[in-house]
Amino acid sequence: DNANLDEDGDGYSNADEIDNGTDPCSNASRPADLDGDLASDINDADDDNDGRADVVDAFATDPLNGTATTIP
Repeated sequence: DNANLDEDGDGYSNADEIDNGTDPCSNASRPADLDGDLASDINDADDDNDGRADVVDAFATDPLNGTATTIP
């Protein structure tokens, strides 16, 4: 459970993979990472990389914060 190790070389630390239940020794096993910043969604405070922390972001998984959503 070491945040400084990435034994499978996939860009995610062993600790991040263990937190997510993925295999830190298998490059094919990777955690969910919406924004592709190599910090899993579980451990990423800003899942959509819009500069707003998920805890205060009404659109935590939408980098456009709802501005591209069409209301029917």
